[in-house]
Amino acid sequence: MPRIEFDGHIPIIGINHRIKSPESLKEKIIRKKLYQGSTTPKQVLDKMLDIIGIMIECEFMSDEMKLFSGIIEHFYAKNEEGLFYNPDTPYIFMNLSMTQPVKQKNGNEIYKLECFYIRNEIKLNFEVQIKSLVNSFWCEVEHNLVYKNNHYIPSDDYIQEMLSAVRINGSSLFWVGR
Repeated sequence: MPRIEFDGHIPIIGINHRIKSPESLKEKIIRKKLYQGSTTPKQVLDKMLDIIGIMIECEFMSDEMKLFSGIIEHFYAKNEEGLFYNPDTPYIFMNLSMTQPVKQKNGNEIYKLECFYIRNEIKLNFEVQIKSLVNSFWCEVEHNLVYKNNHYIPSDDYIQEMLSAVRINGSSLFWVGR
């Protein structure tokens, strides 16, 4: 795999990945109504850009932008469909047309890239997210307490205040002694 350098060092502390489970795929297809306008399972799956997810984790929030900028510099060539790639890996493409960082439904911002692996006429969608330790921590808490919790009521002030406190206090924990 090509190595991307950032001013002589690499601010990456971890790379994690996941593949959506069949249950998660089903839930998302139904929740987002991805079946509408599709006549084949392949058409439904082509609409899902995050079946495979890769998270690049860095230490500080300021490193998120550095990593994103480094990726943009690395994938500098553009094909006829407007997707960017590096000639050394001509089968990995990125859609760099989205404004970054992307504002999520929860109001938080994240660097998120829509990517495609295209080889031998097979196309696989995957998503790359860049997160600092504090954002990674916060997203995990929110994902488990809110997104995957069927008992969460958006108007419940207590849970909203608790999540806010976790985010604020979690952020300060990562900056102590820095």
